[in-house]
Amino acid sequence: MKKLIVLFALFAGFTLSAQAITEEDLLGDWTLRKISLMGNLADLKTGEVQVSDEFAKEKGQTKEALAEQFKKRLPGMQGSLLFISGRRMQYQIGSKDLSIGTYVFVQEGEKQYLADEYSGTKMLVYFKDGLLYWEVLGNEGLITMAWQRAEQK
Repeated sequence: MKKLIVLFALFAGFTLSAQAITEEDLLGDWTLRKISLMGNLADLKTGEVQVSDEFAKEKGQTKEALAEQFKKRLPGMQGSLLFISGRRMQYQIGSKDLSIGTYVFVQEGEKQYLADEYSGTKMLVYFKDGLLYWEVLGNEGLITMAWQRAEQK
């Protein structure tokens, strides 16, 4: 029984450590693939847009009309992300260059965050279906971005 408990503890520790994102996992170029904001989802690769019922009701327009408006904005939402050795990161969305500088990993329970080393601004990060997701609170609520390695086109 004691051996079984030790084996389980080792397996659990290995499983938890295998899930942690490392600097090496992030290095390289990434392209913004999906963005979700206020319950709406845009797939920048396919051009598909899904508008939530709540958002359409709030705006007093049909989901279809709002989806068409979002589709017109998709070219300005294109984004790229670059992770460089030394925990440095730079990203660009549209024509605006945004540089975060250096980041640190922050572990809170089972969740892992990237935090700006100087400002402390942090975003939840995780991998799902081969994409790198990050979630951050913006002026209009939770923003979720899914990034795809640039070479996976």
